[in-house]
Amino acid sequence: MPPNIQTNLHQLMGRVFAVPELDDVQSLRRGDGPWDSLRHVELLFAVEDMFGVQFTETDFSAIASPVDLLNAVDQRLAAKAVQEVL
Repeated sequence: MPPNIQTNLHQLMGRVFAVPELDDVQSLRRGDGPWDSLRHVELLFAVEDMFGVQFTETDFSAIASPVDLLNAVDQRLAAKAVQEVL
């Protein structure tokens, strides 16, 4: 995954969760502290808007950490790139 995608995601997570330090974003988990169910939906909608991707209902329930989110965005962007080539 290009580093700018990871940086953009971490900055977005920092804004949504009001966590200014990137190190703090890495330690977040859904259900802990600021990552409640409402912020989870807000985050995923913001990510969809930022990257022009769409998450499934399964994605919404499966994404529970920054790594999960990075992987989901990477997969969606790769699929989007393949569709654009076809």
